Amino acid sequence: SKGLCGVWAADGQHFAIGMFNGTITIRNKAGEEKTTIKRSAPVWTMCFNPNRDDGDVLCVGSWDRKLSFYHVNGRQVGRDKDLTFDPCCVSYYVTGDYLLVGGSDRKASLYTKDGTFLVTLAEALDWVWSVKQRPRQNTICVGTNDGVVASYNMSISTVHSI
Repeated sequence: SKGLCGVWAADGQHFAIGMFNGTITIRNKAGEEKTTIKRSAPVWTMCFNPNRDDGDVLCVGSWDRKLSFYHVNGRQVGRDKDLTFDPCCVSYYVTGDYLLVGGSDRKASLYTKDGTFLVTLAEALDWVWSVKQRPRQNTICVGTNDGVVASYNMSISTVHSI
């Protein structure tokens, strides 16, 4: 099947390839396959969490409108998270505590690291194909299908409750 996305783990010991037929292959740095994961739709985007407190966790965005999370051994972390759109890009924000997601809903949104929606950060006129954080800054860059590239400064406040 055609490879759609690829990503290295933060320590460089593993990489994953997501394919059009829904297969994810996780391999070691020598290229030897360690495990295979099967999704029901094309795997369009993936990223490893840079925070390794929970091990190497792979976030997967597939075109069955789901986010899912896996360890490098193929074991799923939690349950699939349903989306209302096809995800085109996922990337971790800050030190892996948050997740940036963009896609066919024409938005760049912030989620918790386990895939719970928090807030829409930016809206566009076309699909969002790329959203990334500027390293060590509270700035994101968003790229859309109609050729727009925009940069946004983010402010995340701590919310206290009783």
